[in-house]
Amino acid sequence: MAFGFALITALLWGASSIIEKLALAKVAPVQAIVVRSLGITLVFFLIMLVSRQTGSLRSVPLHTILMVITAGLMAGGIGQWTYYMALKHGRASMVVPVAASFPLVTFALATILLREPVTVPRVIGVLLIIAGVVLVR
Repeated sequence: MAFGFALITALLWGASSIIEKLALAKVAPVQAIVVRSLGITLVFFLIMLVSRQTGSLRSVPLHTILMVITAGLMAGGIGQWTYYMALKHGRASMVVPVAASFPLVTFALATILLREPVTVPRVIGVLLIIAGVVLVR
């Protein structure tokens, strides 16, 4: 199931990168992020209303809320802005693979902070990601 969701994510992100590249020809990255964020917020707020999950927000611990906000600012805010800046000024075929090499950072941090094991398949995966980014560049 997780693989299926990940595959759908890759398809959606891959296609949206082309749409975003085209849109960024007519708008500044910050403006694009605001419009994108408003659209996402509206859709998920409606989903939350329809699925009657608004009350469950009150039971989320403050620490969890702060962690999600921090991650959102990192990935959805600053990360999205730097990605849009790169996409606006660079070739999509180069920018997207480099930006999508975030599993390298995840691997390093998961190994250090979460003490996840370093295995041969994971190291091979990291090497393949690096090779892929180098080849696409």
